[in-house]
Amino acid sequence: MRKIFGIAFILSILTFTSAAQFIYVGGGVNGYFINNPDGGSEFDASSFMRRGFQFGADVMLGGRLYFRPGLHFVGTETNLEYTANDGGQVSGTANFSHFRIPLLGGFKILDNSTLGAFVQTGPSGMAVLTVSESEVIEKIMDNDYRTLQWGWAFGVGVRIRFVEASLSYDTGISRTFKTEEANRSRYGLLQLSLGVVF
Repeated sequence: MRKIFGIAFILSILTFTSAAQFIYVGGGVNGYFINNPDGGSEFDASSFMRRGFQFGADVMLGGRLYFRPGLHFVGTETNLEYTANDGGQVSGTANFSHFRIPLLGGFKILDNSTLGAFVQTGPSGMAVLTVSESEVIEKIMDNDYRTLQWGWAFGVGVRIRFVEASLSYDTGISRTFKTEEANRSRYGLLQLSLGVVF
């Protein structure tokens, strides 16, 4: 499913590239966390934001109002403490790698050849590629962690000539974990990015 999703998205990017106003390539740092799904339930998960990284590319289609799909590789790290489906206790640090697929719409507040500023928002998919750090976490997370999650992204940015800097935040919409008890478990992803536009 993830491979089909990724291939379809890459093909759509290639199709639209010829009509793109610009192509962005860049990367940066991030902080990722998974909130406590339900403090009063038997299923308890908590984490705090740690440092990660991301890199990838976007295309922008349109003018003052635009559509901006992208494909990014995101590496994150978070602390986890929770009771798994099989009753086992999970505690430790987990490193994740994701494909992040933002499908954003935006508005250019300022747009000329020297300086630009924009705001943007839209859905963002997170497809999990790997979970690593310890055998216990890998085993439990394979059973409990959802491999495809959806969030909603909000971002602002500036462009000075061909250099773009942006700050964005994804708030999770879908549950992070599969169990019904984890209905309130959502992820958060804060990103600071720097790149070039062509």
